[in-house]
Amino acid sequence: MTDSVQRWEAYCSEARAHERAGRIDAAWACLEAAHIVGQKSTRLHAGAHARMFGLAVRTRDRRELVGQSGRLIASILITWAWGPAGNSGRSNVSALSSAPVPRDLHEDQ
Repeated sequence: MTDSVQRWEAYCSEARAHERAGRIDAAWACLEAAHIVGQKSTRLHAGAHARMFGLAVRTRDRRELVGQSGRLIASILITWAWGPAGNSGRSNVSALSSAPVPRDLHEDQ
């Protein structure tokens, strides 16, 4: 198992723990980190959006629900070709915009 897969799984697990404890903002932050870490893999990228979609459903967040449905489909179809580095994957950020990758999420760590 590669380091990025392990890190992705750890962020997703942490997101679930935060959600169960009612720390929804922290859950979103972990899913954003999972999205950035897994963005180069179709499976991980789509998996991050699927988890974001699920959190949006459970928290009844309509904006994220709509945003994640489109991003989930796009992640399945175009990750192999392109993805904006550092994008958090949330619906409050353009799906086409890149952002600096947070220092703690760089691959070389």
